[in-house]
Amino acid sequence: MTTVNSNVLSNLVGTTSKTTADAAAAREAEARKTVDDAEDRFLKLLISQMQNQDPLNPLDNAQVTSQLAQISTVKGIEQLNDTIKDMSASLIGAQSLQAASLLGRGVLTESRVLELANGRAVGGVALGGPAANVVVSVLGAGGQVLDTLDLGAQPQGTVNFEWDGKTADGTALADGNYSFKVDAVSVGGNRVSTTPLSVSQVLSVSLENGVTVNTAGGPVALSKVRQIF
Repeated sequence: MTTVNSNVLSNLVGTTSKTTADAAAAREAEARKTVDDAEDRFLKLLISQMQNQDPLNPLDNAQVTSQLAQISTVKGIEQLNDTIKDMSASLIGAQSLQAASLLGRGVLTESRVLELANGRAVGGVALGGPAANVVVSVLGAGGQVLDTLDLGAQPQGTVNFEWDGKTADGTALADGNYSFKVDAVSVGGNRVSTTPLSVSQVLSVSLENGVTVNTAGGPVALSKVRQIF
């Protein structure tokens, strides 16, 4: 997978942001024109009704007030939508800049992949409750247990661990991707829910359909990144 450097990514961010902004502006202009046309037709119709009303049976004030309230509500919704669009554009821009700084760095995300490099792999587990004992089993390609890490008692939350890339008998393994599973039990012997986490290097960043970081474990939405190393 090709790594995108910061300069190229910045250009991509700028181009994508401009294209997105132009499309959003066109949609906004069309929506505003539709609302303005509806408001203009409504006011013209209301004025015509008032000018031609029967003096013996005038327009109901409550009905006129209700109609005015409805058109005011439509206008308010349009303004709210504009505000939300501006906030969304600002958020995407901030996320793009943040993603550019992640290239080549490690991120902790939900994954069972252990990325072993230079005899070191870092992973983690999110515990759904306090555990009396937590055991990590490192697995080979065929699912066989290569090594186990006893993390002991751990509180609820995220717990990080490090593997030295060796089997249980001390044999050093080649760098590459391995997998792992976690078993955790409470003081009463009940199983504690676990979510496996691993640290992978960010290889590239995608800006389509939101900001996504591409790692050895696969693509991950920027919002799913739990820690940055």
